[in-house]
Amino acid sequence: MKSKKRNSFVPKVLILLVLLDLIATSIWFNYYGIGEANPFMSSFLEKSTLNFAITKICLSLPSIWLLNKFQNKVLARFGLVFLTIIYTMVAFIHYFVFVNL
Repeated sequence: MKSKKRNSFVPKVLILLVLLDLIATSIWFNYYGIGEANPFMSSFLEKSTLNFAITKICLSLPSIWLLNKFQNKVLARFGLVFLTIIYTMVAFIHYFVFVNL
């Protein structure tokens, strides 16, 4: 039985999008007073930007790694594509907010 080759492009893009969201949210909060839309993550951001960053990285990176590891499973591939679409939309929102600030 052959093992399918994993595609590493989507997880790399997803990691970049998560980091973009982290940076943009931190800038919005610290310089413009705009809070985090996610109520769970908002509580960490209100405590400190470092606390928010550590929590976001600790939740995101292992999840992406796990989805990437099991990329040969349909559900994991769906999860990677779904999260990439969501974070791409978030990136567009960040872009439009930055352009209009």
